[in-house]
Amino acid sequence: MIDMQNKGASLLESHIDSAARLLDVLERSRSMVEELADTERQHYEEVVAQLIRLDQKTDSIVSSVSDIAQSIQVDHTTLSAPARFEQLQILGRTLFIGYCWGSAGTAWLAKLLNAHPDICCLHAPMFPRFNHSALKDSLEVIHSLFHNKGLGHPYSFVGLTHGVSLEWHSQFVNYFEHVRGFVTIRHPIPRIHSTFNYNMGPSVAKVKRVDSELISNLLNYHDNLEARSGKIFPKDYEALSFYHGCGMVNKIVDEVASGLPLFKYEELTTDYRTVQHLLKFISDDQLVMDQGLIERIQQTPVGTRAGKIESKSPGSIYRTWNEIQREAYHWLVTDEAKELYRKAGYELDPGS
Repeated sequence: MIDMQNKGASLLESHIDSAARLLDVLERSRSMVEELADTERQHYEEVVAQLIRLDQKTDSIVSSVSDIAQSIQVDHTTLSAPARFEQLQILGRTLFIGYCWGSAGTAWLAKLLNAHPDICCLHAPMFPRFNHSALKDSLEVIHSLFHNKGLGHPYSFVGLTHGVSLEWHSQFVNYFEHVRGFVTIRHPIPRIHSTFNYNMGPSVAKVKRVDSELISNLLNYHDNLEARSGKIFPKDYEALSFYHGCGMVNKIVDEVASGLPLFKYEELTTDYRTVQHLLKFISDDQLVMDQGLIERIQQTPVGTRAGKIESKSPGSIYRTWNEIQREAYHWLVTDEAKELYRKAGYELDPGS
């Protein structure tokens, strides 16, 4: 009986000791969880604070750019290169240009890049006097941005993400000592749809419908469509707006031929590693950004001047198009362009 009591007492002590050790493990685990939660909370608060500072920085840049651009007096007789930009080379700053004809999240990309304290990134439509057709005017604006103290912080990397013609790249290389150019692309179906929606926006359509020069240019897409298909197609403003997007996606041919790196909209908005790769490219491996901040911005709505960018799948968008729009897509987007999109990793089967 005594042996059984001793064994029972010993077993009880063993259980008590095990329970004590388990409680100790649980207590240490609880402390670790609390510390981790505290760290995550601090990280979240830091990210939120960075986003607030980003919005303030963007507002400040837009205001400064507007003042600078409005005050520029362009004298084409005195504009010369490269002496006109000699001081820029001394500053050692890098100019980066994101070549993109639109509807690929470039306004959002500018905001994301501005989250880095050493970057001043502009979305070209911010310029009240930015001339998409005149290289000299645009160089003058960019030159003033580099030198005008109105921007305050001496940013080491200054650039644009939209509105600059790809064929100007060689000129920028001649004018500026440190230049990094890249191209932003997107799946052609949602990009055509986004361009069409922008052109059909009430305020935009009101202006474009009566712009005879623009309509004349858009009619070229219509004429090309009829010539390629051998069919008759409508040429009202709505139809022309759709043909415009179809014709523009063929620029992939020139974009690939440029030899500049291509960054896909779909990856920039979902994969932080793609953003890090872009940052390293424009800065010669000097810049990185906090992964949490990148992912937080990637979760914010991607929009343009026309509103939120279409987030539906290419297949679902294609199924909303009418027969005329589908035919325009098949006839106007060239086989060469389609093949290049496929090589870039895009699935072009409308049924997907």
